This record gives sequence, C-alpha cells and structure tokens, in this order.
Amino acid sequence: FARRCIDEGADAFIGHGPHMPRGVEIYEGKPILYSLGNFIFQNDTVRWQPSHNYDVLGLDHYATPADFVEARYANETHGFPADSAYWESVVAQLKYRDGQLIQLSLYPVDIGHGRPRSQRGRPVLADAQLGRKILNHMQNMSAHFGTQMEIEDDVGIIRLA
Repeated sequence: FARRCIDEGADAFIGHGPHMPRGVEIYEGKPILYSLGNFIFQNDTVRWQPSHNYDVLGLDHYATPADFVEARYANETHGFPADSAYWESVVAQLKYRDGQLIQLSLYPVDIGHGRPRSQRGRPVLADAQLGRKILNHMQNMSAHFGTQMEIEDDVGIIRLA
C-alpha cells in the first residue's frame, strides 16, 4: 500500500499503525516510514469510555475511565502500560533540495514508560541510552529494506545525496 501511494504521486508515506517504531524504506527516492510509533499517548486522560467497554470488563455504571484502564491492563501488568516498546517513538525531519529528498533525520522520543500516569504520554527527547536503543531498533528494521542509517550525535541519519 505504501509503495502504491508513492507510485500514485505521494512524496512520502508516514505510518504509526503498530504503535511502535518500524523500519524506513527509500522507494523511488521517496521515504516510507512504516511506523514512527506513538507520539502523544495519553489513554489515561480520556474522559469517558463507551458503556460496552465497561460491560465487557464487568464494571458497573459507577466505574470511571481510570477503573476501566486498571481493569483492562490488569493494573499495568500487560498491554500498553507494561510494554516499553509502545512508549518509544521518533520524530522525523525530512530535508529536500530542489524537490528531492536528500536526508532523513530521526530523533528518538521517550513517551514515559514506567512513569506515573500523570507524567506519561507526553513526548520528550529520549536520553542517550534509550535513544540508542530506539535508533538501533530502527536501524536493524530499516536494513531489511536496504536502507542504511547512521547514528550520529544521538540522531538517526539516512542520507540520499
């Protein structure tokens, strides 16, 4: 689908469907970012849930969205809250010259895995250790597509020119 979008005239394809970073492919000189991951991930600030969601978990009409989150994720022992991959992301910067992509930079982002609910979900630049983990993951996944990514000063760099 991503390649078809480029074939039909898109200058880039940027996804986030799996909620975690995936590889980068350069197709016909244009970037396909299969997933940047989540950017703002604040499930805990949702004001309400559909009544069906409460029913499925056996919660009554007095339950709050916080009750729903605790029941759904077993007090953060599984699902999104428990898996650090959902709390890692990148911000992409695309640089063009004369209408041609010349460089793609990926800045690793920490969305707050392990932090209290009131502090997580807001993107900040990742520290060096987490940033390296995120970029190494993307570098490995991008290699599958023949895309070479260098890591310089805690930023992933893909050069096309």
